[in-house]
Parts: sequence; structure tokens; C-alpha cells
Amino acid sequence: MRSLAFLTVALTQLAFAHDCYKKDAFDAAGEFALSGCTNLVLKDHDIGTAGAEKLAAELRTNTELKHLLVHMDHIRDAGVVHIAEALRYNTALTMLNLHDNNIGDDAAHALADALLANRVLDQLILIDSNIGDVGVESIAAALATNKPALHTLLIGYNERGITCRGATALATALQTNTVLQKLVLHKNAIGVDGAKALAESLRDHTKLDLLNLWENPIGDEGAIALATALETNRALEHLDLRECNIGERGMLALAAALTKNPILKTLSLEGNTFTENGIAAINAIPGYSDLNFNKRIQYRIEKEHEIYGKWYGHEHEL
Repeated sequence: MRSLAFLTVALTQLAFAHDCYKKDAFDAAGEFALSGCTNLVLKDHDIGTAGAEKLAAELRTNTELKHLLVHMDHIRDAGVVHIAEALRYNTALTMLNLHDNNIGDDAAHALADALLANRVLDQLILIDSNIGDVGVESIAAALATNKPALHTLLIGYNERGITCRGATALATALQTNTVLQKLVLHKNAIGVDGAKALAESLRDHTKLDLLNLWENPIGDEGAIALATALETNRALEHLDLRECNIGERGMLALAAALTKNPILKTLSLEGNTFTENGIAAINAIPGYSDLNFNKRIQYRIEKEHEIYGKWYGHEHEL
């Protein structure tokens, strides 16, 4: 059975496992000891650019570390440049999460260059950043070459906000990229034209299975464009359109598209404008008719806190 729900499925894979988690990998002298460590969380250590440079020196030849979260450590663009340079040679790290480090377009440029050389990093998470359209265009250009191994890209809670320009660049990259599976762009500034560009790239796309546009002002026209794409797309399984300024027209279009699409498993619409006609149309979709709409919303609100907490690494309080 398919579900009208918050988009929480699949993203738990971005959380860190407790085994091999090391609190002592960063010592009082500011040196790193990564031997035997596969998952490393650095949170509120304030390692700065100098610490990031030391970490990068270890990463350059390290063959054990798989997952790295650097959270609120003030590494800034200069620190990311050091880490990105190390990624050109690293053959082990599969997930990099640079959460809330005040990084911008220069960091995005460096990471984009690293992605062209790196063959193992498959998850890149850039939460609470200052990356704008110019930085996103660099990452999109790298993805368009189909060289990066990246299957998950998250650029969310972005202070500057990706606009339609950045979304269009990513949409263009999707036309040639056959690796990326999950694209999370929640809480940016993507409007109607950006949604239309992404929708166009999704019409016959065969790889992307998750698209998150939560809290982007795509409106009814953006939702209608995505609905049209869903009529022919046979890869997308999860679509998050929470708080996207969607009204009755967009809701009806999405409902109609789902009658023709057997693949989509979760559609998140909370925080939009629900009319009686819109709710009736959703409930009339085969597979949805036996759901209590309001109860499911409350349930998923509770689940969202639990799962996204793990996603951001909040269970590892240092």
C-alpha cells in the first residue's frame, strides 16, 4: 500500500552507527588519531580552519574512516578546501556531512572539483550552509559529467537559498547523470521555474528515487508541472512537497497523476492548503482510500522528530 506521509523513509541510512564511534579521535592538543575509527562525529569542538587542515592531512591517506560529520566547528570555506583536496586522494570515506560550518560558494567549488577525482564518496550533506546558486552550479556541473559516485546530495536549511537558477542547473545535470538517487533541497528559495525545470528532467528519468522540495515556494504551477512528470516517471518513489504553497489546483493535479503512477510510495503534502475537493481527490486514489488523513499527519509529525534527529547526528552529544 502506498502512503500519503512525511518523507522519512530511506534517510535513516544517513545516520551514524554507534559501533566504532570515537569521542577521543580529536585530542586536547588538536591532533587526530583516526586509526580503527570508521565513524567520526566532531561537534562543537571549534576545530576551525587549522583543525580542518590537520584532519585533511589524516584523510589523505586514511583507509578506514567511512562516515564523517563535522558539525558547528567553524571550519568555513578555507577548511573545506583542505578537506576537499584530501578527498581527491581518499579511497575510503563514503559519507561527508558538513553541518552548520558557515560554508559558501568557495567550499562548493572545491567539493565539486573533488567529486570529479573521488570515486567512493556517495553521500554529501551540506546542512545550514551559505551556498548559493553559483556554488550549486559548480556541483551540478560535476554531476553532469557522470564521474562522481554521489548517490545522495543534500543542500538544505540554506541561509542564502538556492533559487530557480540553481535548481535549473541541477535539473540539467540530471539529464546526463545516471548515479544520483536522492536529491534533498528542503528550505531553499526554489520557485515555480525551478520546479518546472526539475519536473522536465524527471519525465523520463530512470534513477532518482527521492526528491525533497519541502518549504520551497513552488505553488500550484510547480506542483502541476511535477504532477505531469509523475505521469511518465517510473523511478521516483518519494516526493516531499510540504509547505510549498500548493493549493487546490496543485493538489488535484497531483491526485490525478497518482492514478497513473504505480511507483510513487510516499507523497508529503502537509503544510499546504487543503480544501474539501483536494482531500477528497487524494482519498479517492486507489491505495489511499482507507487512510484516515488527519491521524496519519499527526503520526508522521511524531516520527519525523525521531528520524530526522538521527539523520542530523543529534544522538551523538559530545
